Parts: sequence; C-alpha cells; structure tokens
Amino acid sequence: MSAALLLRMMLRQSRGGRGRLLFFGACIAVGVAALVGVGALVDSIEAGLHARSRELLGGDMEVESRRPLPDVSAHLPAHRRELGRVDVTALPTMVQNAAGESRLAEVKAIDVKRGRYPLAGGLSLRPARPIEELLDARSVIVTPELERDLGLRLGGELRIGGQPFTVRGVIAQQPERLQFSFVFGPELLLTAAGLERAGLLGQGSRVRYRSLLAFADGTSPQTLAQIKRELLAALPGGGMFVEIETHDEAQPALRDTLDRVRRYLGLVALLSLLLGCVGVAQIASTWIAQSAQQTAVLRCLGFRPRDVLAFHLGHVLLIAVLGSTAGSLVGLALPVLAARARPELMPEPDLSAIAGGALAQGVGLGAFVALLFCVPPLTAIWKVSPALVLRSEAAPLPVPRSVRFGAAALSAAGVFLAAWSQARDALHALAFAGGVVALAGLLWLGATALQRMVGLLPRARLPALLWQGAAALVRPGAGTTSSIVALGLGTLVVLAISLVEGIVDAEVRSALPTDAPSVFLADVQPDQWAGIEQLGKRHRARNIQNAPVVMARLSRIDGRPVSELVRERARTGGDAQRASWVFTREQRVTWQARLPEHNTIVAGALWHKPGVAEISIEQDYARDLGVGLGSTIVFDVQGVQMPFAVTSVRTVEWRSFSPNFFLVAEPGYLDDAPQFHIGAMRVDADAEQTLQNELSARYPNVTVIRVRSIIERVSAILDQVALGVRLLGGFAVLTGLVILIGTVAATQLRRAREAALLKTLGVTRARVAAMFAWEYALRGAVAGALGSLGAYALAHGFTSQVLELSRAPSLALCAAAVLSAVLLSMFGGLLASLRALLVPPLLVLRQDA
Repeated sequence: MSAALLLRMMLRQSRGGRGRLLFFGACIAVGVAALVGVGALVDSIEAGLHARSRELLGGDMEVESRRPLPDVSAHLPAHRRELGRVDVTALPTMVQNAAGESRLAEVKAIDVKRGRYPLAGGLSLRPARPIEELLDARSVIVTPELERDLGLRLGGELRIGGQPFTVRGVIAQQPERLQFSFVFGPELLLTAAGLERAGLLGQGSRVRYRSLLAFADGTSPQTLAQIKRELLAALPGGGMFVEIETHDEAQPALRDTLDRVRRYLGLVALLSLLLGCVGVAQIASTWIAQSAQQTAVLRCLGFRPRDVLAFHLGHVLLIAVLGSTAGSLVGLALPVLAARARPELMPEPDLSAIAGGALAQGVGLGAFVALLFCVPPLTAIWKVSPALVLRSEAAPLPVPRSVRFGAAALSAAGVFLAAWSQARDALHALAFAGGVVALAGLLWLGATALQRMVGLLPRARLPALLWQGAAALVRPGAGTTSSIVALGLGTLVVLAISLVEGIVDAEVRSALPTDAPSVFLADVQPDQWAGIEQLGKRHRARNIQNAPVVMARLSRIDGRPVSELVRERARTGGDAQRASWVFTREQRVTWQARLPEHNTIVAGALWHKPGVAEISIEQDYARDLGVGLGSTIVFDVQGVQMPFAVTSVRTVEWRSFSPNFFLVAEPGYLDDAPQFHIGAMRVDADAEQTLQNELSARYPNVTVIRVRSIIERVSAILDQVALGVRLLGGFAVLTGLVILIGTVAATQLRRAREAALLKTLGVTRARVAAMFAWEYALRGAVAGALGSLGAYALAHGFTSQVLELSRAPSLALCAAAVLSAVLLSMFGGLLASLRALLVPPLLVLRQDA
C-alpha cells in the first residue's frame, strides 16, 4: 500500500468521526501538557542558570573555607593571574534596631582587592550609587526584608555586635536571589573594617571565608577547571578544608533539586499520559468494532491484516501528533506563568531556547505511547472475516498467538522505555512501570468484579433506576473497565499525595514536643553562659540545657589518613560527595559525664576504660565513617592531634529537639581546647521575642534560633511543593474524566437509540438522565473506592516505613475523595450524554428504519 493511498484513506476516515478525533486528541493532549510543562519549567530554570552563571556566582570562581583563607592570588601560577578579586566573610548573627528589636541576619563583609563587588553581574541599590561610596567602617547596606522587619530607614541606626552602624543603602535587586536553599535570615553588607569593629569573629563563630575571582573574558570552562585543580593542589588544606566552584558548576544544590524534580514529577506527569492512552485504546477498540464492515470490505479487496493495521496506526499517529502538539503548546505556557507568579525564583524564560526540545519531546513521546497502547486493541483486525460482507453472523477468525503476545510485550516494553526517558534511571523506571501495571491490574480486577456482581443483583428488590443504571455497566462497548482504571489511578495519585502531605504537615506543625526546647543559642562563649541562664530563668524558661563544643577535623581513622579514605570510598563505587562531607566536615565534639535523655547505647559501654580517651559515636554516623567498637579516631584540634578510642555506639532521638551530637567525648580530655557553648531552653511563645531582644542587647555575639519560626517556614515550603504535585495529580484526574467522556461519546449512537426507545415506552427525559447518572455514579464509586484504598495503603506504608511517622492517614479525606470521584463521574458522563438525551425519538427510529 502506497503512502499516498494510505494518506487519502486516513483523511476520508477522519471525516465521519469528529467526536472520536476530539476525545482521542484530548486524551493525549492532557497528558502531554503535564509532561511538557514539567520539562519546560526545569529547562527554563536550567537555561537561566546557564545564562546567568557568572552573575549568580558573582565571578568566574569561588574559593570557600571555614578557616581564614590565605592570599589566593599568591597561589595562582604566574600565567593565571586573575583580573579581579573580592574577599567575602559571611556569618549569621543577631542585629538590633534603635528600639532594641532584634532579628537573625546573614552578615557579609566585603573586601574589594581589585575591581568591584560583585565581579560579575550587577547589584541594584537604593539610592543608586556605587557600593564603595555607601559603605565604610560605620555603615551598612540592608535587604528590603530586613528593612521591613526592623522598621529601618535610610540614615537610621542598626546595631551589630553591640556597635552602632548607619543604614546607608538598600539592596533593591541581587542575582543570588535565584536559589532554593533554606536560610535563617536576610542579609546585610558591610566592610571588612566594619566586621572587625563589630567583634563577631570569636571562637565558635560559624564563619565562611570566600574569595571571588574573575579572569579574562571568554575563559573556557576547561581552563577554569584546570585553574581549580592547580589551586586545590597549591592551597593549604585544598580538597579538605577548602572548596572551589567555577561559575559553570555553581548552584549544585539547586541543580540537584531540579534533576530530582525532572525525574520524579516527570513520572507523575507521565502517568497522566499513560492514563490518556488507556482512553485512546478504549476509543480505538470501539472504533474497530464499529468499522468491522469496512475492514471486511478491505479484506475482500485484497488488503492483508497488516495493511489494515498500518492504515489504522497511521490514523492514530496523525491524531496523536496533532493532540501532542496542542498539549505541548499548553505545557510551554507553564514556565511563563511560573515566572510571572514567582519572579524572585526564576527569570522570564526564553521560550526560543527550550520550545524546540520541549515540542520534540512532547510530540515524540505522545505519539510513541499512543501507538503502543493502540496496537493491542487493533489486533482485533485479524478477527474480522472477509465473509462478514455477505454474512453478518460470520464467525470471527483467531488472532495469531505471535500477534497477541507480541502486542502485549511491545506495550510493556514501551511503558518501561517511556518511564526510563523521564526517570533516567533503569531501576526507577522499572519500579514505576511495575507499580503502574500492578495498580492498573487491581483496578481492572475491581471493575471486572463489579460487572460480575451486576449479574447477581436481585432485580425485583431494587428500584428500577438503580437496576437500569447497573445493567448499563455490562452492555457491549460500555468502556466500564477503562474508565474505572483511569479514574481510579487519578484518584490514587491525588489522594496519596494529599494524605502524605497532611501527615508530614501535621508532624511538622506538632514537631515541638511538650517540653522540648523552643529556643537555641549558638556561639556562646564559656564565660557568658551563667548570665544567659539567669536571663532565661527571668523569662520563665524551663528545660535549660548547655553543652560545650570543640570544633575539630578528622585526621586519621584506624591509622589511615582521611584523604585516603575519601579516595577509596569514591573508587569502590560509594557516594563520593557523601564521603567527602562525612570525612572532611568540621566535627562538633562535645563532652558529657552522662548521655542526654534521648540517647541510648546499643553497643559497648560509657567511660569504662581508665586512662584511655574514649568517645561515643552515633550509630548511623559510625556506619558512614566505617568505624565500630575498638576503632581509633584522631582529631585535628587547632593543629593538635588528639586520638580517641570508640568504646560505645548509640542511637539518638533527633526529633526530641534537644541538643544532640554525633560525637560525645569523655570529660577531661578536651576541657582546655578552644571551645564555645550551645544552649537550649523552653520559652513560652509570648516571651520569645522579648528574650531575644535582651540577649541581643547584652550578648551581641550570641545567635538566637527560634524553632517555632523555622517550623512555620518549613511548613510553608511543604505546602508549595505539595501544591505543585497535586496540580500534576489533577492532570491525572482530568485525564480520567476525558476518558469517561470520550468513552460515552464513542457510544453516542447506541445511547441515543436506548434513550429513544425508553422515551417511546413512556419514560421521561429526566428519568432517562437519572438512569445514566446511576451508571456513572457506580463507575465513580468503584473507581474512587479502589483508588482511595490504594492511596491509603501507599501513604500509610510510605509514612510509616520510609519517613518513620506513626500518624495514620485521614479517613475523612479518603471519604471525600470517593464522593468527589462519584460527583465528577456523574458530571462528566451526563455532559457527554447530553446530545443523546436531547435527540428526538422519531429521528433516531427513522435512522434505524
């Protein structure tokens, strides 16, 4: 069969099936819109990151350390000299306005060596003057958030470390706002001389030292990578205490987050497309049944089954491409809407840079999955006998076993490949495909059981409306199974996300136990604790706790250098990033005669070896380090090597909100080391701000962290994430409704005949509509009940086994989901049946004449 003939046949076939084409395309378009929307949103953010990478980093390269950095320029080879350099010292601290109100803020002290700040991109200030003119040792520049929270104004006073500073400017806009990281407070800028004047760089201060470097324009990523390697080798502590990022690899946390969003939300969106293709398969099945006579004629004219299959698949491909194109265009609008709704999170997307790839992905995947799902129902072509042209009762022909099993295997493999294209991980794709097949199988069993039960219903004892509605579920071509599977999966997705979100949100909001500390105090100097404790008692604080802390670095474990252990972990296939963090992070070591209440020893004993410096280590952290009882750990404490023997392993109840540590040393060995204290206390909500203000005034170096406000911010973040996932789940529900409407529309002629016959027998239009409503309600009830049951089991298993939360999912929400499925099913079904209900009986009966 030539391509020209095939195209003419497809166009002629399309003329008489506009309703089928509409719902066929809609099923695909809804799923593709969700799929392309997620991909386009991530692509637009990544494109913004790539285009603004120098601006976001503030230069070409950033060198960062928790220890004071040496002169970075002096460690560059002579032919690698930078063109600009800015040193930045950053730390969180408490700041106060003139009225004594305090706020936790991020202080950034800048010291421009060459050029300006930032070295790349711009910093929009109010008033619009160069930053060098606004800043000196007695002035600061603040963010609008800090200006609002503390009621600051230009020329007003702000106290940092107890020293007064004048507010000389406000940051109107800055590049670094494009980030998803969690921060404790807004930032402010001052000079290095101003930071020294504030006196905040005491022992235990959580300071980050950064050097921003700018090189010649057009320096390639390869050259920057070479400079990074040279610096790591030349700087003391390179690879251990010093981290270096180039602008093209900056924002790693954001990039990882975007990758996870693409993979996991992409799978949720793919579910909508798969559900849509279930509807496509149902419509294709009805289509084949209605065109049996046409297929028989083609067989008589010499067309082989595979020729007829090619004709129908070509028709499917044409509709799928059109539907996928429409869905892709809708999906491309998502990044535009997101940029306008949240301009602080992402720039206005350049659709010209992402439209081509998004359209290709949407059209390609939509057409591919639609063809896969249409192959199994289209194998019914083999059943059509050419004799059907002459004898309507001609027996169907058998379908070759190779065709039946080949079509099923092709569909299963296609689902896996589609999931793999989204997850980019074979194991995740296999789990997704297996889960979808299993859930669809359970819903199919439920739909089959419903149809079997209809035959067992006692007709005489049931109202006529209910019986007629139930009987309609088992009529030929009713599409009961596909609509229940689609609606049930859509309900499961939306409800499962809502149940998990409800449990997590409730746990977060009630995370602060009755007597747990609500205020934490960091950077406390040893001689300050007695006064802080008295101040807390004056404000009726209770459960006051205090722990000394020494900052140290791991030097050797069981005689092996840490650098060797990091390389070995990476070489053996372990998580190199995780290994680097575990082995090279600054270790916070405390010492206590007795372990805190929420610590339980699971191996060894506490302080039982006289003359041996003992240490107790948390169980999971011991596993990360690869140590156990009898291991020896050597710490580098301000250049002094201090060995400890692991004599106990313990578990920690981290949700107790008490000060807990991975490492607890035996008292007497670290007492003289440079140290600071961490404090915690339970304070009533109405006294927290007053206590914070007084602490900030008397002890300006102490950082006050209020847990309640952090929990509120975490809850807000969870709400935003859950909203996005629920919207994608809503696409799945919408797809189920489209399938139901499409299935009903595909049998429009049959339903019109039924309605006409019933009206002829004296049944009113309202009563016919009520019969249809009962049919759709039963479909929605079964789909909602099975979907809710699956969602409850999935949410309960995930929260109890993965998140280890004991709270049970909400039964009320499950009941509401069942009711919603019933109402949506009734609405969609009656909407699709409206035309059949309005057709005059005489017109239908004349058509049958």
